[in-house]
This record gives sequence, C-alpha cells and structure tokens, in this order.
Amino acid sequence: MHAIPQRQQRILYLIYASLVISVPIFVLSMLALGSLTLWISPVTTALTVAYDVTALALHFKRRGDPRLPTVARFPSIIIPFLLALAYLAACAVSVVALVFISHKFANSPGNVQYPKQFVSHVRAIAISEIALIAIHGDLLLAIGFLGVQERKAVEASNKVPVSV
Repeated sequence: MHAIPQRQQRILYLIYASLVISVPIFVLSMLALGSLTLWISPVTTALTVAYDVTALALHFKRRGDPRLPTVARFPSIIIPFLLALAYLAACAVSVVALVFISHKFANSPGNVQYPKQFVSHVRAIAISEIALIAIHGDLLLAIGFLGVQERKAVEASNKVPVSV
C-alpha cells in the first residue's frame, strides 16, 4: 500500500468534513422546507454530497495512479469553487429572509399574533443554517485551493504540464 501525500490527506479530511456538515445543513433547510434559501441550500447540499462521494470513490479507485491524483484534477478543483459560490448565494438569500421574517414578525397586524416561541425557533433555524452554510462554503474553498496547490506540486515534480 502506498502512502498518501500530506496535502492529499488534508483534502480528503476536508471532503469527509464536507460530508458530515452536509447532513445538518440539509436537515435545517428542510425544517423550513427550503424556503429560507429559496431551495438553493438543499439543492447545493445534494450536489455537494454527490461531489464528495464521487471524489472519494474516484480517489480510492485510482490510488495507484502515479500521474495525477483525483483531488488535483481539473473538475475536482473547479466544482468546489462553484459549490462555494452557490453556498454564498444561499447565505445571502438566507440573511435577507431572516431580516424580512424578523421585520414581518415584529410588525405583524394587530389581529395576527405569532407565538414568541415560534418566532425564536424560526430565527434559530435561520441563524444556524447561515452559520453552517458559511462554514461549508469555507470548507469547499479550502478543498479547491488545496487542489490547486496539489496540482502545481504534481506538475513541478513531473516537470511536464498535466493535461487533465
């Protein structure tokens, strides 16, 4: 069995962390039926899980390939950046929704009274989802940047540009 370089190992740990953090993001998003992020968060989370599982499966399938590791291939670098961009959009939409909902609950008409516990639960869900989305976006950016560094290191060690 051949040892995995340290940078590749870090990328794999970040991919595992991405899988773990996807579960609570999806659950929180579904508690509000995806409405806090206009369905951007659940869709992006599903796409992120598909990316994570595919990247891990291809990594372990191609373990012995000395040319270019899976985490340093072009699609494995670009996709995390695109997903991070989608999470940024989800975060922005969620912040706007949180402000709008807070304003609407505070200024509700006299005949409509929302229970304070309901309002606090909605806010807690929104704030938790925003925090986890921001963390997940940062994880994906780290995966992308480490993938770029790994690709440059492989190209430097091979002395030949990699075409994949």
